[in-house]
Amino acid sequence: MFVSVTGAFSTFVRVSELQTHPMPDTMPFTVAASIPVVYCTALYSIDYVARLRPGESILIHAGAGGVGQAAVMIAKQRGATIYVTAGSQTKRDLLVNEYGIPPENIFSSRDASFYDDIMCATNGRGVDVVLNSLGGELLQQSWRCIKVFGRFIEIGKADILQDTGLSMASFDRNVTFSAVDLIVVVENSRELMKQVMTDVMALWTEHPEDVHEPRPLHVYPATQFEEAMRYLQSGRNTGKTVIDWSQPAQVEFLPALKPSYQFHSDATYVLAGGLGGLPKAIVRWMIGRGARHFLLLSRSGAHGNPDAQKFMDEVESHGARVLAPACDISNRRILEATLRQIPRNFPPIRGCIQGAMVLHDELLENMTAIVWNEPLESKYWGSRNLGEILPPDLDFYIMLSSFAGVMGNRGQSNYAAGNTYQDGLARHLVSQRRQRAVSVNLGLILETGSANSNYFFVQSTLRAGFSGVTQDQLLGLLDALCDPSYDNSSPSSAQVVHIADSPKTLWEKGHESVLGWMTKPLFRNLHRLGAQYEAEEGNVGGSSGTEVDYLAEVKSAESADLAGDIIAKALITKLAKSLSLNETDLDPSMPVFKMGVDSLIAVEVRYWFLKTFGAQVAVFSILKDQSMNDLCLSVAIDVKK
Repeated sequence: MFVSVTGAFSTFVRVSELQTHPMPDTMPFTVAASIPVVYCTALYSIDYVARLRPGESILIHAGAGGVGQAAVMIAKQRGATIYVTAGSQTKRDLLVNEYGIPPENIFSSRDASFYDDIMCATNGRGVDVVLNSLGGELLQQSWRCIKVFGRFIEIGKADILQDTGLSMASFDRNVTFSAVDLIVVVENSRELMKQVMTDVMALWTEHPEDVHEPRPLHVYPATQFEEAMRYLQSGRNTGKTVIDWSQPAQVEFLPALKPSYQFHSDATYVLAGGLGGLPKAIVRWMIGRGARHFLLLSRSGAHGNPDAQKFMDEVESHGARVLAPACDISNRRILEATLRQIPRNFPPIRGCIQGAMVLHDELLENMTAIVWNEPLESKYWGSRNLGEILPPDLDFYIMLSSFAGVMGNRGQSNYAAGNTYQDGLARHLVSQRRQRAVSVNLGLILETGSANSNYFFVQSTLRAGFSGVTQDQLLGLLDALCDPSYDNSSPSSAQVVHIADSPKTLWEKGHESVLGWMTKPLFRNLHRLGAQYEAEEGNVGGSSGTEVDYLAEVKSAESADLAGDIIAKALITKLAKSLSLNETDLDPSMPVFKMGVDSLIAVEVRYWFLKTFGAQVAVFSILKDQSMNDLCLSVAIDVKK
């Protein structure tokens, strides 16, 4: 398919049907890549804007280039008299030999001599249409070449971007000056672009002998990307240059430099979320970028906290000032009172990072209203209050949301709801032009953060397919999001998702394919990552297809006791991975709760029983005071019924 869309240089592109057009079956992709831009530009300029008619004359600048050659072929089909310019003898020869342009109709594009040549060739009348890509004085001379009722089509950008003036004298001859930028058409009129591409392919199909790709077609493999760019810059280029990405290649690149912006030293920046490791790291990073005034909001504040006081002393030693009052941001009245009490010698607030969070994990079926609301206090009310009370012209309002809001996580429906609200709030604020808001769905912060105090929670979450985020990665992300040049103009830019591991990566780590959320269509592209990964259809997370068929073994077992032993062996393998233990560390004569299985892992085990054996096992049964052997025997009896 031909696709007309900006921003297409990416792994996956989603477009409207109006932005596509089928390729001819026999057309190579390298040829197809050379067609849309040059032909659509030329045809739109000549047919739609200039409305070139048979018998009229046209001057095509840079006739040996891609657009120039396409314009020559289209103008020939329209029955026009063609004049062209070229910058070298090689390019002149191409136009004569490939397109039959008379040598006397080819002029120089290197200087303004073409004006006298055109006026001589047309007996002083000029041409009906000029397709111009030259700039500066050469544009002005081209403008003088236009005849009465002529149409001047500008496809260059340099003079437009520089706001260059244009002589008005030529307009006395009832002429038209039009600018054509195909990107404007693509982004603002899909229907028009669809019709232009349809006309291009009709021309291509109806005149196969006379309409073809620009020649010569220079095809570079991806490994020679730089050479291709150098060739385009040389001024010697003719025809069309194409990069072939069809084969895997290692391409050199320049690492992106850190943004050069600085935070305002005469501004106050609000950080909500306590005085733990992550807020401290963010403050240090902001000081390094010039920030000098901070308001750190937490429920407990810094008073009576030696560690917090030590950090505040550190901040002040760098010439910065910091306030850390006790403030519950979920309480609007308290937040407003706290902001009113900021000393007058503190500058206005210019930015906010909302990182407040509370965790209270519980199975939804056991969750009370109190437990449900705990995480929502900071995520819902806190984020909403900050968005409404802080000034509407902040440089940034960043909410540190979580992967749980996008993908869910066992026992965290309350926390997930709060994060989902932050994602929606960011989009709403941006759509209403009320804040430069962004919600960032992060994985676990590996070096710092509250989750890292719970080893089993961290291991369980990483096993479930969610990537961790290093502190440096987070600060690098904030580097980009706080940059004044960050494009935050559309709601789609208001949410940044930190992606999970691919199923392939999880399988290579030895984790079983029990990642239910990865089966959703939204995440199907994760299954395509990794050239060596071949998932069988129906495998949830990308199992290699060599899993033991425990169900068949259980059903063929001669007795329930033997079947129970098979299930116990399988469960030991499962729990060893879930708990990051060796299989030899697990004793089937003990209850599983004594092995470190909590309610969240029990939910995982319940799902595993259902998926592997088709057995419905209650979480209560998994966690009650009975040996693993007894648990597995009861499952075996149920399966063999």
